[in-house]
Amino acid sequence: LAAGMDLFPTALEIAGVRPPRKLTLDGVSLLRNARGWDRLTHPTLYFHYHPPGAERAWKAIVQDGWKYLAGTTGAEYLFHLREDAGERNNLINKDPGRAVRLRLDYEAWLKDVSKGAPKEPRYSA
Repeated sequence: LAAGMDLFPTALEIAGVRPPRKLTLDGVSLLRNARGWDRLTHPTLYFHYHPPGAERAWKAIVQDGWKYLAGTTGAEYLFHLREDAGERNNLINKDPGRAVRLRLDYEAWLKDVSKGAPKEPRYSA
């Protein structure tokens, strides 16, 4: 599984350039995988999307076969993807501790990647 976040680390490796020490990269270089040396894995995937006009952003984290999702209405969902790939059985009330751990991991990631980033624009209707 590759994502857009992997392109920058790949370009850096091809160019023989290391990222600044203060910069945290979420992606991984695809170069070793493209050469057949390694299998590409992301231990955790994070998603953040703030639709124009929405009060809240879509937030999601996928980790160890679990997916935590919070929608623009504030509703929260928890899915065990290995047993429910279609995301039909919301386990948020059956495993609230896992949901909290995943949400806190997501929030720590967002805080880290937001350092020095411009604020999200606010759109009006």
